[in-house]
Amino acid sequence: MAVNFLLKRSSTASKRPTAAQLDIGELSLNYDAASPGIFFEDDAGSVRKVGPTEVSATAPNSTPAGQAGNSTGEMWLDTSVTPNSLKIWNGSAWVAASTGSYTESGTAPGTPSVGDRWLDTDNGILYTYVDDASGDQWVELGAPGFSPQGSGDVVAASNNAFTGANTFTNTTGQIFRPAATQDGILLRGRAGGTSSYTVELVPTTLSASRTITLANGDTTLQAGTMATTGDTLAQFAATTSSQLAGVISDETGSGVLVFGTSPSFTTSATLANQASARFAEASGNGTNYVGFQAPASIAANLTWTLPATDGTSGQLLQTNGSGVLNWGGSGVLRVTMNASSAVTWSNMPAAATLFTGSTSYIQKADLTNYTECRLLVNKTSTSGSTNSILRLEYATAYTQTAASYIQIGTTALSVAINVTNQYLVSGWTPLVSGAKADVFLTIIGSGGDSFADPIFGHIVAEFR
Repeated sequence: MAVNFLLKRSSTASKRPTAAQLDIGELSLNYDAASPGIFFEDDAGSVRKVGPTEVSATAPNSTPAGQAGNSTGEMWLDTSVTPNSLKIWNGSAWVAASTGSYTESGTAPGTPSVGDRWLDTDNGILYTYVDDASGDQWVELGAPGFSPQGSGDVVAASNNAFTGANTFTNTTGQIFRPAATQDGILLRGRAGGTSSYTVELVPTTLSASRTITLANGDTTLQAGTMATTGDTLAQFAATTSSQLAGVISDETGSGVLVFGTSPSFTTSATLANQASARFAEASGNGTNYVGFQAPASIAANLTWTLPATDGTSGQLLQTNGSGVLNWGGSGVLRVTMNASSAVTWSNMPAAATLFTGSTSYIQKADLTNYTECRLLVNKTSTSGSTNSILRLEYATAYTQTAASYIQIGTTALSVAINVTNQYLVSGWTPLVSGAKADVFLTIIGSGGDSFADPIFGHIVAEFR
């Protein structure tokens, strides 16, 4: 007669027996179609799954209905990734049961697993997917820590550093560390060239990490030294003319050097050998320019200082003879205040009085474009008294009253007339702002003793 042996069993999804429900060596069965399994208790009191391999997008027993966890050696075909990955529970985690998948594509696989390999067909680079201290990531095969062809040692240290005299070789050349005791790297010339020539990248003592970012495109660096004080081209240290010539393609021709913003020069700039400072017309109108240049021979250094403000319409730029430029009139304006060759001022008084006490010596002049003035007096025979003087003054409206005329210069424009047979000239004096207009001029005398009778020749006011 047939005898049926019935095992402890369940049809509940992901339900596993507990160790307390089984004896050592006793079998238990779960016949749920999605999570079937045969289980037994080993002599250590652990429940072990015999099989089958679970095929699922989620790990077996992720939502336990009975005993939690998984058993060592249990297998799972993970269908959440493409291609599917066979994994084994190692007692603490699911690990890939094979070396992973292999994919050839111009883009990285979307859902990789540890151990997968990918050949980047756009760049010809082979990668493997790893889980390291930086997390899950694609790592290029042939980087430090692997064994590319070449000579020397390749040893992985912290942060994938080189230790030893390392050399890597491919069809275009080599990159290597020159010696175990020497910092930096060397770039060897391309295969087929003079392989003994190298470019050395050697840092000095650094106080912080630095980054040099290369352009997104083909770039050629000429021979020479780039001494940097920072991470950008703007931070490069002083560069000699010969070094600069290596990175400017037309430094001796007619090319254009363009700055991103308006540069400021903090020291004097010298244009040597009569080179001119040129100012070009608008590019849409052509390529002509205007410019200034030094004479062929100069006896001594000379610098002109420009005026601080703009002039008025019609004024010219003039020098004071000491390198200071000002706005002034077109040449020297001469206004004759007395045209006679012999005029006597009888009994010249002490009080300020119109010249000779007459209204005949009032003139009108437009001084809008002038900045300085001086007085010239031909003092002939018979001097004035000890304190007698003549002054040039002005008024904005016509008047015959001496008191209505005021000082024309920033300092009084006067000459002492207690002399004979001399040509008296005052110094150039800046005009007061009110005199830079269409004004009336006259000669005012004062300091007489009401007794002396000084005699005068021509009297002229000059403006520039």
